[in-house]
Amino acid sequence: MFVMIRPIREGIRGVGRHWAMSLSSAIAVTVTLMIISLFLVLSYHLEQFTRSVESSVEISVMVSYDAESSSSLKTD
Repeated sequence: MFVMIRPIREGIRGVGRHWAMSLSSAIAVTVTLMIISLFLVLSYHLEQFTRSVESSVEISVMVSYDAESSSSLKTD
């Protein structure tokens, strides 16, 4: 039991002694997680946008039956 208490107690003392480093590392982790979550949210919304555009696209083709065949066209 005492084997687990000593490292925890030393860790708490270390955070108390070096509070500026503890604060800066917590801020760095927070900013990193916020940037990653921002990219995930943007990626999700971009995927939803492309799916909505993809489902609304219509292609219409008109064929002229009196058009010449490709073998009779001249190419230079």
